[in-house]
Amino acid sequence: MSEGGAGVLPRGGASRRLESLEVVFLSDYFGGDGAAMAGAGAVALQSFHALRALGADVTLLAGFHAPADMPPDGRCIALDGHDLREGTRGRLHTAAAAIWNSEARSRLRLHLRRFDPANTVVVLHQWTRYLSPACLHALSHYPVVAYLHDYFQFCPTGAYFDFRRGHPCELRPMGLSCLCTSCDRVGYSHKLLRVARHVSKTFADAGARAPRAFVHVSDAARRIAEPRLPPGRHYTIFNPLGPVPEAPSRASVRFDVGYFGRLEPEKGVRRLMEVLADKPWTSLFVGAGSLADEIQGRVPGAEVRDWLPHEQALAAMAQCRCVVLPSIWRETWGMVAAEALAMGVPVVVSRRAGAAEIVARYGGGDVYEPGEPGALEQALSSLLADERRLARLSREAKDVPARAGLSQEAYARRLAACIEETAGSRP
Repeated sequence: MSEGGAGVLPRGGASRRLESLEVVFLSDYFGGDGAAMAGAGAVALQSFHALRALGADVTLLAGFHAPADMPPDGRCIALDGHDLREGTRGRLHTAAAAIWNSEARSRLRLHLRRFDPANTVVVLHQWTRYLSPACLHALSHYPVVAYLHDYFQFCPTGAYFDFRRGHPCELRPMGLSCLCTSCDRVGYSHKLLRVARHVSKTFADAGARAPRAFVHVSDAARRIAEPRLPPGRHYTIFNPLGPVPEAPSRASVRFDVGYFGRLEPEKGVRRLMEVLADKPWTSLFVGAGSLADEIQGRVPGAEVRDWLPHEQALAAMAQCRCVVLPSIWRETWGMVAAEALAMGVPVVVSRRAGAAEIVARYGGGDVYEPGEPGALEQALSSLLADERRLARLSREAKDVPARAGLSQEAYARRLAACIEETAGSRP
């Protein structure tokens, strides 16, 4: 089922089949404001609210404490864990917990006791920052719908990208060449730790006694992942779009080009810097990463801001003539593009970003090939040199989210259909 595919529920609320099910969303962390809580956790929280609005019986279990500004909700339960990436308990303990976190497994099983596997479906969003493969093993008797916000389901590093060479990986995951290749951002020892975790995950998956389904957040990501995953149902559902402010007046525009995200090479930031360094355009970079200082030193007229609360980031996005998503890794989605389009801000998107699909299908900007020399520069030059085209694309962009089915209701119905089919496929 693609994002506009079959299985969509009729309007008017949950179907009888969905009403008979309990749905448990499981994520390392709750969604919230700031870079540390965005991504998969944010989609997990949105999914929880979207299905709840549809009338489903839903619960959200997360490893980390809820954000301080999150209203108390008895259906949102924290396992009182911590982010393993912070390394607060020492390297050996952190490494062991990443491979198999017995503490997380015990806490999860305690909460799962009240859910009958016969009428419960677990929707898994993120498991690498606290839950670990140990929690996947605890789900062996429950039907699971697993989201692929990244490629950890088949790739030990999760990105299917060679960070040392700076290009997408083409090796067979966990094959001999893969095991011998130092491709991890941190180094080969860290790669071996992730390999050990992946072996642990393979063991956990082998114990599954209930159906497994996979949700891909773009067709491009699905084409990469599906052949490398074990048998199961596969679906494509674009991530939902949350509330965005009204499109601003063009008088408020301050920057020619805006970039929002991690300031790292695989995000295409270095190539964007090279283009902007030779142009008279003003630019805004919002995010953090290893290239932050380099941007300020190499790009004249660039303004670099640290991560902003979501509402402030959207307000900054609205001040840009266009927003660029220049990924050189095969990014599964890219919510920045969808948010910019919703506000009427044209986008320039790398074809390696999953969000390029909605631009290619519905308009609102340009898609370019990141492997072609000069492609990004040409796309930006063509857009910024033509005010009439910018205005036309701005009008076109506002309609893209509705045409692509990014609303909370449309998303909820597609996810509900996946859950129903997964539950119904159980012997």
